[in-house]
Amino acid sequence: MNSSFEDVDTFYSFWYNFDSWREFSYLDEEEKEKAECSDERRWIEKQNRATRAQRKKEEMNRIRTLVDNAYSCDPRIKKLKEEEKAKKEAEKKAKVEAKQKEQEAKEKQRQAELEVAQLVKEKEEEVRQQALLAKKEKDIQKKAIKRERQKLRNSCKVCQTD
Repeated sequence: MNSSFEDVDTFYSFWYNFDSWREFSYLDEEEKEKAECSDERRWIEKQNRATRAQRKKEEMNRIRTLVDNAYSCDPRIKKLKEEEKAKKEAEKKAKVEAKQKEQEAKEKQRQAELEVAQLVKEKEEEVRQQALLAKKEKDIQKKAIKRERQKLRNSCKVCQTD
C-alpha cells in the first residue's frame, strides 16, 4: 500500500508489455522430418508456425487477463483512482467557484456602472432644472424691467402732455 504511483505503474507497464518467451514447438502435431518432399516440409512448417502463433496469442491473452484481474483488484490502483477523482472534483469545483466569482464581479461592476450612469443623469437633470429656474427668473426680471420701462414711458408721456 505504501508503493509510489511510479512503482505501481512500472509494475503494470512491464506486465502489460510482457512478451512470453515460451515456445510451443513441443506441441507440434506433425514433424517436418517425416515429410517426403520439401514442399510437404514447407507446408508442415507453415501449419506448425500458425498453430504456435495461435497458442502464443492464447498465452498472451491468458497473461493479459491475469494482469487485468490483478489491476482491477489492486487496492493501490483503487486508491489512486479515488484520489484522481477527488482531485478532478476539487478542480471542477474550484473552476465553478472561480466562474461564479467572476460573474459576481462582473455583476458588481455593471451595478456600479449603472449607479454612476444614474448619478450622472441626476446631475444633468439637476443642472437642467437649475438652468430652467435661472431662465424663468431672467424672464420674470425681463418682464419686470419691461413693465417698469412702460410705466416710465407712460409717466414721461403724462408729464409731457401736462
